[in-house]
Formats: sequence, structure tokens, C-alpha cells
Amino acid sequence: MTHEPTKPENWNSRNSESLVGNNLASQDTVILMTREFDPVIETSLHPDEFGEMTPVNVGWGEKATQFHGTAGKEAAKEKSEEAGEVLPWDDKLVRISWRGDGEYFVTSAIHPHRGFRQLRIWNRECNLQFTSEEVNGLEQALDWKPSGSLIVSSQRLPNRHDIVFFERNGLRHGEFTLPFDKSEVKVIEVLWNLDSTILAVWMEDLSSGNNSDDIQINTKSYVQLWTVSNYHWYLKQSLTFDTSERVTAIFWDPEPANRLHLICANGSHLQYTWRSVTSTSQGQTQSDHGWAAVIDGCEVLLTPFRNMIVPPPMSAFALKLPTFVNQVIWSLSGDSNDLAVILQDGRVALYRLGKDYAASKDVELRAAGGNGFHVDREKWRVFGSFAAAAFPPLCVAILDAILTVITPPDNKNSTVMYFSVPMDGSEDKQMSFSHSELISGQIVSVAVHPSSGKVIFQTSDGQVVDDNSQLICKLPLTSVQIGYCTMQNKETVLGMTDRYRFYLNDVEIASDVTSFAVHSEFLILTTHSHTCKCIRLDQDSTNSLSASFNTIEENVRRVERGSKIVLSVADDTKVILQMPRGNLETIHPRALVLSKVKKFLSKLDFGKAFDLVRRHRISMNILYDHRPQIFMEHIDDFVSGLETFGNINLFITDLKEEDTTVTMYHKSYPVEEATANQRPSGMSGDNNKVDNICDALRSALERINDKKYFLSMLTCLAKKKIPELELVLEKINELRLKVAEAADSLESSYPTVDEALNYILYLVDVNALYNVALGTYDFDLVIMVAEKSQKDPKEYLPFLNELRKMPALYQKFNIDRHLKRYTKALQHLSQCPDRLDEFIKFVEEHALYSNAMQIHPSESRVYKRICQIYGNYLIQSGKNSEAGLVYSLGGHFEEALEVYKRIGYWQEAISMATQLKQSPNQIHELARNLAVFLKDHRKSSDAAILYLDYCDDPEEAVVALLEATNWQEASRVIIKYGRADLFESNFKPTVSEAADNTLADLDFKKETFMKYKQRLAIVREEKRQQVLEFGEEGLNEMENDLYSETSSITGSTSGSISSSVSQYSQYSQRKSGRSSKNRRKADRKKYSLKEGSPHEELALMEALGGLVKTIDELREEIKQLLRALASVNMTTVASQVQKWYGDILKLMERSITEIWQLEEDPGDQKNVMSRVQQTINPTLEALKTSSGAQKKQLLAEMAFMIPPKIERDTKWQLKMLDEI
Repeated sequence: MTHEPTKPENWNSRNSESLVGNNLASQDTVILMTREFDPVIETSLHPDEFGEMTPVNVGWGEKATQFHGTAGKEAAKEKSEEAGEVLPWDDKLVRISWRGDGEYFVTSAIHPHRGFRQLRIWNRECNLQFTSEEVNGLEQALDWKPSGSLIVSSQRLPNRHDIVFFERNGLRHGEFTLPFDKSEVKVIEVLWNLDSTILAVWMEDLSSGNNSDDIQINTKSYVQLWTVSNYHWYLKQSLTFDTSERVTAIFWDPEPANRLHLICANGSHLQYTWRSVTSTSQGQTQSDHGWAAVIDGCEVLLTPFRNMIVPPPMSAFALKLPTFVNQVIWSLSGDSNDLAVILQDGRVALYRLGKDYAASKDVELRAAGGNGFHVDREKWRVFGSFAAAAFPPLCVAILDAILTVITPPDNKNSTVMYFSVPMDGSEDKQMSFSHSELISGQIVSVAVHPSSGKVIFQTSDGQVVDDNSQLICKLPLTSVQIGYCTMQNKETVLGMTDRYRFYLNDVEIASDVTSFAVHSEFLILTTHSHTCKCIRLDQDSTNSLSASFNTIEENVRRVERGSKIVLSVADDTKVILQMPRGNLETIHPRALVLSKVKKFLSKLDFGKAFDLVRRHRISMNILYDHRPQIFMEHIDDFVSGLETFGNINLFITDLKEEDTTVTMYHKSYPVEEATANQRPSGMSGDNNKVDNICDALRSALERINDKKYFLSMLTCLAKKKIPELELVLEKINELRLKVAEAADSLESSYPTVDEALNYILYLVDVNALYNVALGTYDFDLVIMVAEKSQKDPKEYLPFLNELRKMPALYQKFNIDRHLKRYTKALQHLSQCPDRLDEFIKFVEEHALYSNAMQIHPSESRVYKRICQIYGNYLIQSGKNSEAGLVYSLGGHFEEALEVYKRIGYWQEAISMATQLKQSPNQIHELARNLAVFLKDHRKSSDAAILYLDYCDDPEEAVVALLEATNWQEASRVIIKYGRADLFESNFKPTVSEAADNTLADLDFKKETFMKYKQRLAIVREEKRQQVLEFGEEGLNEMENDLYSETSSITGSTSGSISSSVSQYSQYSQRKSGRSSKNRRKADRKKYSLKEGSPHEELALMEALGGLVKTIDELREEIKQLLRALASVNMTTVASQVQKWYGDILKLMERSITEIWQLEEDPGDQKNVMSRVQQTINPTLEALKTSSGAQKKQLLAEMAFMIPPKIERDTKWQLKMLDEI
């Protein structure tokens, strides 16, 4: 066999230094060369062996002994067909193709002896790895998928022409059939694009000859683009080139993955750039069926996703066209179900959905339903001279016209041509040219506003213009997909680039958007973080998209990796996603579901709202929380909408106290809607939401049909915050009686008693219900409930029988005691006069003293006994004053007197002594003892009263009043009792000593104040110098380091936490007891006045503020002291006290501006507060994001920043002392 002298070569795309060539004219060898064409390795192109990866025979028997499935034993006898020689038109050249990562390459060469083509797979060291199986009819085309999974070639069979695939081991791995007869075309080349998503097949006619030596130049060329989804190959584009434009070369661009270059026989270079577009109907109302169209050669596959979900490659309908389909466009205004199909030859087929149009054989039904599509018009050519193969049109359909964009070769301007489409009732069934517009620049995409029908165009430089060439906005980068909608009442352009950047007009708001769709109320996006985000069209989209996509909210949903939006069904909750493999998934984003629920509730369509809430597991509370007032006003409509008692029970059992419109679903209820969410007037607070609904609903159910909704009424009672189980049992007992009286008439209306009991036991614990039944004292009801429980009759029957033997009141007492209803038990036991001792013992056992006192009259012997034991109990509990009161109520005055004496209640003690009719001497002695007790406990004013009123000792009274610094009262007593000598002996020395102490205290406070103030100035100066030296950030780091070094003194550092789990378990209980104490200790030490401590400045401000407040609060005390000094003519000392106190007040008033860094007069409270507000604003902002201990710390620091207020009144001063 002879070979052409051509020597193919192929570069390794990953290693530019590796080049594989073959010398076919001489030795049929494979040569691996460097970038400089220096040979590295040379080996035979046709080795005899299979390769290094030869399969191993594991000895599982011969083919004849193996199982062959449905083919039967005859399959073992079949012999594989031997491959014949290559076809006459094969160019007989060796083909070489590298895998994308450069680790392997494949060769396709003609076998030197048998003449068929065979594939061999080599590694990058030129070592043969695999040899393919013999494939009859294998042709010259060859390419290795860049992703590395498949090798593609072509095969001609007796009945069809296939594109075939091989794995790396040389075994076959699927195929698809070309849409031509077996001898109609020959495959010149097959080429994968850069990202392995598109397979280009280059073919030529065989109509004029079939010998490679007799190649006809008068042949057509075909270029077809194929994609795969869900293991099905789709023919997406078909280009036909006449003889004059026959393709001579084809290759994919190495950078834009979807750009294809063609070289034609006339010398022209054609460049095509495709993008993947999901062709879906764009209607925004319920009349839109949610159609999705898929091009597959001569067919258009259609599925209405509003009605059904049909996974590809299947579909609900298929349109069969006479030639290949290149584009499908849907009407973007008017009837969104209308579509136009652009064929390869430039013709247009229009289809309209409806029963009024004649049926067409071109429409094939492939799913359940009816034949909905009908051909309405003939197939027209768009315009006569349009070169459809060279420049495919960019088309959209609007209202009654099809808009076509033509871009000439110079790419300077684009022509937009409008073709009128005949409307319904028109006799003319042909499209006609209407007018054209010239748009500056090369138009690359078109979008139409779904409401207004306004058309916008995007040019190659990212400009977006309208049909009058008026600039709307300029996108930062040219987008592969644009949209046009209204957001925030403004028309907005949406754009997404091939690098996943997403724009609103000229603003980039996301950089990881993989797909988007415009819903009637939302903008829906998928992202690289595998989420689907729904953004309301009427909200601030920039802020919304900037928020975290990982938050668990109703507008963000996790989706499968690589999911992209196919379409969102208009005015519905469905969003159809397609996975990378091609399968479909329907999701219902929470935001869309809640929006739909809100619409139904606003229309009072409770039935549909409930179905949607139940289907998508939305909290049933939304049915009420949406509009509480409306819900209560239309509660009868609500019951009618839900219809069945099962639905109503489901709603009741899901009720919670929370308002879901401000908690879990707050994103769907903006602030402006919150005012509409008002609680019905006359209802109690938020904490009684469930009880209010249950009460209102039960009333409505009784009013509408108490028989049908009997179980729902029980649910209302059981669901209340405090379940009314007694009323539940009462209702069931009434049902039992009614059934017993008229069983025949009630069987078909009311549920049976067993049904009611079985149902209520699903809602409440059976033991709780048993106890409630027992509390009704109705033993028949108790046994009825017990039989439904898991209780053993041997356990409860003896107990019930024992109770039956008791008297009625004592029986009820024992039942209540068993149920721990001690108050009711006490009532019943008190009515058993022969069980007084048991009554007293029961009171003491359960501390029911107050209840027992309410039961018996105060004159009774039992009441007095109860008071005595109650008083003893209170003394043991440390409540002595209350014990004295109880003793006195029971007439036990001696016990009461002892209690009052012990705690210093002198008024009550004197009263008890009077009640006991003690003698005057006894009362005199009692009063003197009480006065001593009061003086010891710093209650000298009360002691003075006792000395005067009961002891007749004014001298001791004056001494007591002077101890209490009650100067005026002491002076009054001295004068009243004529004891002027006490002025000299007691009054003057005491008031003089008080003045000296006051002056010493003021001097100490002044000294401390000045010390702290000076230290504060030093600390602030040091901090200012550090800021100048290190900057603000450096200073913060220094403070953090300093704090970490001194944190050991706080006793709560991380180092104090044991790393040993066993130690933690052993000491956790003790440590938890110490933790709060240590925390308080740490808080005290945190703001330490120690020099150099981390928070010394705040500590100094806290100390200074405390001093100012303490001094300011001395005004009244100083005033009384000054009057006392002046009253005994000690004016010199009084003047000194007044002057010292006035000076320190002025000092502190002047210092406030400096300490708290105020620029205004500290007395101008309005200006001071304005300055303080500016100081604490940063702390207030930090409070919004803080919590726990950090929040507590910030609040404390903020308190230090507020200056204390000093009163400016001078009423404490004595004018007479100013001149001294």
C-alpha cells in the first residue's frame, strides 16, 4: 500500500518543547522532537504488540461458556466482523491528537498489511499504551477531547454515518448518527472546542464523486455543532456553504472557548462566536405556560414547565421542520406562548398555541395531554438576499413584528430590520418588511422589557442603547446575557459576563453569578457558592446582593453544585434548574412561595394559601400573622377554605406564640408592611396569640358545624397555653351521653367516643389525661381513659376501688392529694371535722398555712392554732417581722412581743405590751431596753422618741439626737424642757467636733481629687505622645499586648482553663461556683487606679466622677451644720466650713471641663449633652454588634464618659457668714 508523502505534526499543548511527527514516506515512524525540532525519541508507528497496558486473562472461561443475556447462546457463536480497507475518499494521512493535559496522544493510521484505520494511544515518552479494537468503516477524522475523557472519530456503516467515541484504553464508548444518508457526505474533521462543550463536525458533499483522487471542487461544505446533555447528542447549529464559499480549513480559537474560525475557498476568513442560550418563554402572567425549547437538528423539543416536568432528552411536544433549525425565538410582548423558528436556509415558521388553528402533522405529541401547537402560517423567507450561512441573524419577536439584527463584515454599524407578522384574522399570511434602523456599533445581544415592550441593544464595547441609538448605560464589560426589567420603579439593565460578573446598569454587584432569570416579582440568581438567591425587584438590590449568601434566610437556598437556571415560571413558585450532566430539578424558593402565599391571603383565598404552606412546609402561623385583624374578621371564611377538620387540626397544632412576620420570615415583610400587621382590637397581648386563635376558632367551629368539627374543637382546647383538658374530657363525656341516648342518629354525624379519645391521646400525654380524668371525680370517665392507656389494670383498679369505699369528701381529698392539688385537698379535708389532727399535719407537711387561715374564721380555736404553728415556721425561715404579725393575729401576744423586741420593732413591741396590760414600770423598762438597742443599731432618732415619751428622760433624748446629727430637734428639746445647760455640756462640744470632722473630710477629698486630676493629665499626655510616635493602630496593638501581659491578675485568662478533659469533668462543678465570683473580682480589678494599668484613664475618670458626686450631695448636711453652728454663736467656725465647702465646689466645677474634655460651659447642660453625645456615639455603634460581657464593658465605659452634674444653687449658704 502506498501513502501520501505528507508528514503530519502535532504540538503538545501543555509542553511546548514536545512535538510529535511521523515520517510516512520512508519508515512509518513516530518521532518525538523538542521545540527546536531536535529528535528525542523515534519509534515505529505500527508496532506488533498491543501496548504496555495489555489486558490480563484471569481465566474465567471461554466465550461459549459465558452468559450472554437476551442474545442467548447464539451470541457465543457469532464472530466479530473483520475491518475492511479504508474508503476510497479517505485521505490516507496519519492523524495525531494530544490529550488536553499533554500526558497522552493518539494516532490514527492505516494498517500496513490489512488497510483499515486503527487507533493507538501513546504516553508522552512515546511508549505505546493501548491499541484500539478493529472498527470497520473508521474514517480519517480524529480529535481527543481536551478534558481527556473521550477520543472522537467517524465511522461509516452500511445503513448510517456515525460519529464514534473511544476511551483511553481503545474501547468504544458510544456514538451518534449524522443527519445525512450513508453516502451523502464525508467527514473531513471533527474538533472539540477549548472547554469540551461543543463538537464541530466539518463535512463535504459526496454527490459528484467518491474517490480521493477525484475530489470535486464544486461541492458544498457543512459545519455542524453538537452538544451533549443527559447522554444525548443535540445538533444545535448547522452551517451550509455553497461551492464558491467551500470551507478549506476550520479551527477553534484558543482563548474564547466558543469562537470558531473558518477559511473559505474564496479566501475569506469567517469568525463565529456562539453563546449558550436557554430559549424559554418570557411572559410574566399566568397565561404563560413556561415553555422551554431545545434545538435538536430538524426538531424543536418543547415542554410547558407550568404543567409538567419532562427530563431531557424527552419532551412534551416536538416540532418537526423540513431542515435544520438554527434559532428559536419567543414573543417578548403580546402572547408570550407564540414562537418563531429560524431555519438553516433563512425561512421562518411561526407557531401559535390554541384550539382555533388547524392541526399540523409537523407537531408531534410526546407526552400526556393534547395536541396544543398548530401551524398557523406558511414558512416564509425572512428576506430574499440574506446570506444566512455566512451571517446568522440575531432575532427577537416583539408584539406583531420580528426584529432581525444584521452586522456587516466591517462591524462598524448594525442594521435592525423589522418584519411585520400578520395578526389573527388577517388574510395575508406572509411576513413583510416594515422598516429598518441603523445602530452604531456591532450588536451582540438584544433584550426586551417584559411590561413596556421597549427594546435595548448591547454593542460589542458594552454600550446599551435603545432603538433610537440613545445610550442607556455602559456595562463595564461586554455581557454574554443581558436582561431588562423594572427595579425600584426604575428601568434597569442586567448583565452577566462570561467571567460570571453581574451588573445592574454600570454597577458590579456580584462576581460569582452563574445564571439569572427575571421573575414577575424577583430577580433570581445562582452562584458559584452553590446557592440560589431571590431578590425582590422593589428593594435595594445593591445592598441585598452584598449581604452574605450563606445566611439561612428565606431568600437564599442551597442548590446542587453547578446548577443553572432554565426558567422561572411566571406568577408561580417553580424555578427549573439544570445540572451539569443535563438532568432537571424543580425547586420552590422560599421567597417565591411566601410571596405567593401573601397574594392568596390578601385575596382571602385561605384554601390555596393553606395548600401552598402545607406543601412547602411553611409555618402555619403565617396564615394568621400575615394580617391578624383580617384573619379574625374572616375566620368563618378561613374554616370554609380549609374545609376538612384534618386541615384545621394541622393548622392549630402548628401554632406558636411568635410572630413569624418579624422572626423567621421577616425578609418577606419589609418595614412598610409591618404597620399593617396589627393585632385585632380587644385581644390580649402577644403572649396570648395561641389562646386567642383557639378561642375564636372554637367559637366559629361550633357556630358552623359542631358535629363535623368536633375533633377540631377538642384540638383548640388542648392546644391552649394551659391546656383545658378538663373541658376536653367534659366534651367527650357529653358525647358519650349523647351517643348512649341516640346512637343511631348520631353515628353518621359525630365521631365515636373511641375516635375522640384516640385522637386526643395523639395530642396530650395519656398519663396527664388520666390525672385530669381522675380530678373530675368521675370514675367511669377515669376507667374510660385508663383503658386507652398502657396502664396495667392491676395497678389502677385496686386504687380506684379503695377510693370508692371512702366518704365523698375524704375521697376527693385523697384524689387531690394524689394529684398534688394540695389547696383543693385542704378544702375538702377541712370539711371533715373528725380529722382535725390530720388537717394540721397536712398543713405543716405542705406549708399551707395561709390557705388554712383563709378557710377557718379568726375566732375559731383551729385558726389560733394555725397562727401559732405558722409563726414558728416563719421564725425558722428567718421572717421574724411577719412571724410577729401572725402571732398577734392569733392572739399570741407574748410570742409576738418577744419577736418584736428581738428585731427592734419598738412601735409594735409597745403595742403588744399594752395588749398584755403590762404595768407602767414594765413598759418603762421595755422602752429603755429598746432605746439602747436602737442606738446600737444607729437609729438614735427613734431612741430619742422612746426616751421622751416612755422614759421621761430629755437629757438622754438630746444625746441621742446629737448622735443622729439632728441639730434642730435637739435644740427644740433642750428649750422645751428648760435644760439650757445642755447647750454648753452637750450641744456645743458635739457640733464643734462635727465641724472639725467635716473640715478634715473636705480637705482629704480635695487632696485626693487634685491627685487624680494631675495623674489623669499625665496619662493623657503620655497617650498623645505614643499616638504621635506609633500612630493610632500601633497604639491599639501596644494596649492589647499590655492587657494580655497583665491579664493574669483578672483570674479569668485562657490559661486558667485546663486542657485535660478529665480534670475539667472533675472540677467543673466547683469551678462553675467560683466563676461568677472570679468574674466580679476581675471586673473590679479591670479599672484599676494602679499606675500603668491598661484602663487607668477610665479608672481615674470613674474615681473623679465619684468624688464630684459625693461632694455635691453634702449640700443639705453642710446647710444643717452651718445653722447649728450659727445658733450657738460659733460663726467663725461656721464661716470656715462654708468657705472650704464653697471653694471645693468651685474647684470641681472648673475641673469638669478639663476632665471630661468639654469645650462648652459645664453649666450649659444642653451644650454639654451635645458634646457627650459626640463622645459616646462610637461606643453606641459598637453596642449594636456586641453581646454578653463585651456589651457590659461598653456600657460601663460609656457611663464613665458622661460628666456628673453639679447643682449651682446657693441655698445651702448663710448670707450672714459671707462678711466674716
